[in-house]
Amino acid sequence: RTFQVALGGRGDPDMHEDFEKIISYAREHDVVPNFTTSGFGLEEHQIPLIKEYCGAVAVSWYRNSYTKRAVEMFLDAGIKTNIHYCLSAATIDEAIDMMESKLYPQGINRLIFLLHKPVGLGTWDNVLSTKDSRANRFFSLFDSKEHADKAGFDSCSVPALLQYTKNIHPYCIEPCEAGRFSAYISPDMKLWPCSF
Repeated sequence: RTFQVALGGRGDPDMHEDFEKIISYAREHDVVPNFTTSGFGLEEHQIPLIKEYCGAVAVSWYRNSYTKRAVEMFLDAGIKTNIHYCLSAATIDEAIDMMESKLYPQGINRLIFLLHKPVGLGTWDNVLSTKDSRANRFFSLFDSKEHADKAGFDSCSVPALLQYTKNIHPYCIEPCEAGRFSAYISPDMKLWPCSF
């Protein structure tokens, strides 16, 4: 059976006109709703509902005032908050700096690194290469418990974790779960093993 649902995709689920109905319906049926938002349209009156019905929230790291405001609103309300960070050739320097200098918002649960994919608006020139020495530097940071305890990765990052870390036991890493433990339902109601 389904235990949780992650609401996301293009646009912010919290801006959907039936957002409250969706998250309350899920909870009433013993499914934990989680969602990802940019924070752009997040309103103060939604915070108690999110705290009541959702298991966790993720805020996409867009480096702007509404993103930071959303993180603060969630943290102030005691909501388990993650940051979703798209890791690419263009963002890896910032990601290294964020981890090494702890520049992420304090109080977050995890900084979740999502590997850039060349789909939708994603381009091939922004795909992180295994030949890029910054990839080795970034992923090897997570051999340290200090950094590993604050981070998470999408399953697309598993090959890099296996290649660049020495202290993470392979049994602790879950490879791609597409079609086995999770699935994706597209806006046109098609079931896919993965959103990519």
